[in-house]
Amino acid sequence: RGLAAWGEYRASDYEPELTSLFDLMIEKNLPLEINTAGLHQNLGITYPTAETVALYASRGGKRLSIGSDAHHPDQLVHAYKTAAQIAQANGLTQICTWERREIGERRLQIGE
Repeated sequence: RGLAAWGEYRASDYEPELTSLFDLMIEKNLPLEINTAGLHQNLGITYPTAETVALYASRGGKRLSIGSDAHHPDQLVHAYKTAAQIAQANGLTQICTWERREIGERRLQIGE
């Protein structure tokens, strides 16, 4: 629906805002999530896009999580491999995990 209403998204159109946001996220040690919902909704993109992930990494961002916005069991970890490939292509090799509201990290693996 968003694409139909607003058109194609290009991170470069929002680079100053994204740069400011990513710098603050990095300062606060907050992870960026790559969400694969756009892939199981047949939009062909992750949220944020690979271009946006690249910008985050170029600012020095290292913390990452991957989600699928699953609303059905068959959507769990949908297109995880695609998200992992985007991350690794940008030098992001660790993934954040949470247990009992505590954040941890482990090595990102494409085969997961």
